[in-house]
Amino acid sequence: MSTKPHLDILYREVSIAEARESLRIALPVLREFVDFGTNALMRCTLSVEGDIFEDMTVLALYRHILEMTDAVELLLSHGSAVPARPVIRSSFEALLSIEYILESDETYCERALSWLVNHFHNSRKFLETLIPETGKGVEFAKALASDPIGPRITLPSADDARRQVSVLDQLMSDQRLRKVVEEFKLKPRAKWYSLFDGPNDLRALARHMNQLARYDHLYRIWSSTSHSLDLRPFMALSGRDEFRIGRIRETSEYQRLRNWRRLSHWMPR
Repeated sequence: MSTKPHLDILYREVSIAEARESLRIALPVLREFVDFGTNALMRCTLSVEGDIFEDMTVLALYRHILEMTDAVELLLSHGSAVPARPVIRSSFEALLSIEYILESDETYCERALSWLVNHFHNSRKFLETLIPETGKGVEFAKALASDPIGPRITLPSADDARRQVSVLDQLMSDQRLRKVVEEFKLKPRAKWYSLFDGPNDLRALARHMNQLARYDHLYRIWSSTSHSLDLRPFMALSGRDEFRIGRIRETSEYQRLRNWRRLSHWMPR
């Protein structure tokens, strides 16, 4: 016989019913955003007239927003508002990135390619940990051996990692990326948006894009959930102003999450 949840903490059926009533308008809007977005993404991808090397960055980020929004709709429809925070946080970062890249025609190319080269760099760093003869490979092998579940982690083979590194090196040798690759060499620890005298950190990027209020008021709350630093979901006030353990799938969270709709204004048409 399966264990039944303590209904004071988790009452799935009630939360789902409350969610449907509270989000009667919001859920269809989120679904429409994603459905329309899939068509917009395909239309934009097929109509690219310039260099796909440059344009794939915004398309990839937009697809990311669609996938995260689809997950938000799925979570909210089942009453899971708090777990939606990290997903919304991810969408906000993607939106901020898109708006920064599209800020000016003059900087569009170098910013789009900076994001792309950053992805190549991060992928290469990870792959190097899987190659035993590299310094990162030696360090990772020790970490893997000391991790209690290390032996059960499935990873690509060293040969596969070498092949992928070779592909990435070939991509980064492309003349179209030369300027950005050289900039990364000068600032190897910089964020992609910090290249070419860009903002130093995400908060500075938000300030640059006039989204500092959203960053400080919303993003920090989402981050506290992502990093397991938020006590508030555990504590709730009862009807007698006494503390109780907060419900899992607490639907009162929806009021705060409604602010997210303001983040979803960017949509290519």
